Formats: sequence, structure tokens, C-alpha cells
Amino acid sequence: MPLNLSSEAHDVVHGAVLGKLTNEELVASVLGPTGLEGVVAQATKGGHVDLDLIGHSAGGLLTLASWKVTDDANAIALQKSWAKSAALAEIGTIRLLGCNTALRPKARAAIWKLKQRWGKRIQGTTQPIGAQHFGSDGFTASSLLADVLSAPPSPPNALQRLPNGATRNLWLQEFPSYSTGSLTPILADLRRETARELIDATNRFPLSLRPRVGVIDAAAFDAAFSRTIGPVVVAPGLLALPEHEVLAPVPQPFGLPRYRRLTVLLDGVFVRIYPRSAPSGVVCAIAPEGDRALQRMRASARPLRP
Repeated sequence: MPLNLSSEAHDVVHGAVLGKLTNEELVASVLGPTGLEGVVAQATKGGHVDLDLIGHSAGGLLTLASWKVTDDANAIALQKSWAKSAALAEIGTIRLLGCNTALRPKARAAIWKLKQRWGKRIQGTTQPIGAQHFGSDGFTASSLLADVLSAPPSPPNALQRLPNGATRNLWLQEFPSYSTGSLTPILADLRRETARELIDATNRFPLSLRPRVGVIDAAAFDAAFSRTIGPVVVAPGLLALPEHEVLAPVPQPFGLPRYRRLTVLLDGVFVRIYPRSAPSGVVCAIAPEGDRALQRMRASARPLRP
């Protein structure tokens, strides 16, 4: 059974995955005795261990605590420490369990580099994953894993492009539909949050991983919402960092300004909205014909002022 490793500082979305597990280890950092370095060194004292690193991905690049897999300094420090403690010899397969961690050229290049540095088999995911892909012992969807068997082109193409229709449909098949009815009740039920609450929500991520935050007019938000949102899907624990928080002001007779929020995920294939009845949000697919409307909405967003 793999050793399931996640960050101690996780959000409620990641928490939906951890709630499925009964054998996870939480790390406080990358290095140090309570970090990835020390927890793995301690676990390997009992012999061979496979590692499942579970976290949000950012553009397909796995993050764990403050580490992103492209961070060479920490990768080198881990390699040296584990080699010195003999832990490296006991580590087996390493699986990077976040959304699309072996899909993009840049993500595959990161896997290849770690594989060469650590001398281990490292696998990533080819589709979005969430809580439904985990059981009490760990990850259950091995068909969504892939190896990187050769070096990707250099330099890897880092362009952010929307998936084609076939890829989008494949992704949607992984998540059962929650509702195909009217979205009007959901739109009417969206939470109203203050600027401080919204800034605190983004500040829970390390500085380098925080999403853009922008404000658009309420009318533009409603119009774009009605044109872009497709089926609501059941996707608790979707392991992808927010890419953009788009906010719309709500008229207030008094008190602090409040906003409705839409979180863009996975190149705009999914968004998360926040009805009062669902504290951790509800994931919606973007209808193919809504791609451009969503892009225009994001492009028109102005910076949020506290």
C-alpha cells in the first residue's frame, strides 16, 4: 500500500479527498523532520515504500506544501537528504496525484526531470481527479496514470490552451452530472462575500500560486454566466488550483461591499461557484459555445481593491 502524503495546510477542497483516506500522512513543509524529507525518511526505515503525493496542480504541475515539482532547489535537497539517510534506496514508485500531472508537455518534462534526478519510476495523471478517485486506502483510478518514457521536447510548450472537444468530453465523463435543469436558483443563491473574505481565501495559497482576482459588472457576470455555464457536475475535491477569481459586486444599502464569486479551473473547462447551500462550492462545466464568453469576461476584469 502506498504512503499517502498531503500538505498539512490544505483547503476545504483538498480536504474532501483527505476525508476519504484513513492512512494519510500530513507534511508541514518540504524539508525538515516534519516535512516531506523527514516523513519519508522515517517511513522507509521499515523497508520499501511507494509514495503517493496528493495535492492541487497548477497548470498540471503538482504542488505539495510550498513545493511545486519544477522547483529544482527542493528536489535536489530531497535527493541529497534521502540518499544520505538511505531512504532513497527504499523508495519505489512515486505517483503525482493532482489534476493532469502527466498531460501537458511542461508537466511531463517535470516528471522526466524528477525521474532522472531521483532514479525512480514517477507517474502522473492524464485527466482531472477528485475525491471520487480515492478510497480509504488511497488512489483507485490507476487507469488514469501514465509514465513518461522519454524526454519531452525542449523547451516544452508552456502555452495555456483550451482542450479540444474530445478531451473536454473525456474529462466530463469522469464526473457524474449533478443537474441539467435551470441554473437560475443556483445563481440566485450565490454567497455574498466581502473583499476581505475573498482576499483571505486566495491568501491561503503560497504567494507564487495565488490566482488572479478581478471584478466585473454585475450585469456582465449574469450575462456571461447564462451563456457559458454547462452541466453542474459532482466533483468534490477537484485537485486543481484556482486560475482566476472573477467577482461581481452586489448592491448593498449599507455596510461593506459584497461580491459573488466564480473560480476558473483547468483552462476554463470547469468553474466553481459558491451557493450558500454548498460551503466548499459547486463545480460546473463550461459549455463549448461559452469558451469565448468566459475569455471576454476574464479579460474585462478589473483588480479588486480591499
